[in-house]
Amino acid sequence: MMLRRRLPNILMVIQLVLIVVMIFQLNVISDRIGTVTGDIVLDGGTDEVDVVAGAGNAAPGEYENTFDLEGSPVLGDLDKAKVIIVEFSDFQCPYCASGQSTMNALYEKYGDDIAIVFKHFPLSFHQYAQQAGEASMCADDQDMFWEYHDGLFENQAGINPGYFSELATELGLDIDDFNDCLNSGKYTSKVNEDFAYGAELGVTGTPGFFVNGEIVKGAQPQAVFEGMIEEWL
Repeated sequence: MMLRRRLPNILMVIQLVLIVVMIFQLNVISDRIGTVTGDIVLDGGTDEVDVVAGAGNAAPGEYENTFDLEGSPVLGDLDKAKVIIVEFSDFQCPYCASGQSTMNALYEKYGDDIAIVFKHFPLSFHQYAQQAGEASMCADDQDMFWEYHDGLFENQAGINPGYFSELATELGLDIDDFNDCLNSGKYTSKVNEDFAYGAELGVTGTPGFFVNGEIVKGAQPQAVFEGMIEEWL
């Protein structure tokens, strides 16, 4: 009689144990799937999207570039570099300014072991980002892209149509050639093509990076990039 009274309680305990076991097994399966895909959620900053670094299919060894880099400014030597970082950025994005500082620090540390390729990804809600990208390419015509690039990031709050010529003058560019280039819209299509290419590759916000083909979204800490770079050195 006593056993019959306790039977419902015993069955309830058994059910609870089974539920706990099932939850544990699901967590194990989930962990295994995460290990296989290589998806890692990180706490970086981006101007739109969740911050995720996907391992992709990259493997240490000799990297063979498959990105279209034609016409894009390069910091470093593509022929010597063991690691190529392709950066998609927006000159009015505050997270991109942080990313720019990280890229400069990485280049200072690794030198010719890395090359950084800049591509434009102006977001529609940044009023002057498109024109800033075009202005930087006009500076590139006079071999001053990276100096102009740094100037824009250092004075993001001051970016406006009048500032583009002002910065060019400060850097000693031929101002007539610069203004003719910018006013003609010479690089409008280049900036648009970069944006379309980034979207095709899976970039959805800024900054976005590809480290030897491995995508990193957001302004990640320098140590994250260092770990990825050193796998190839």
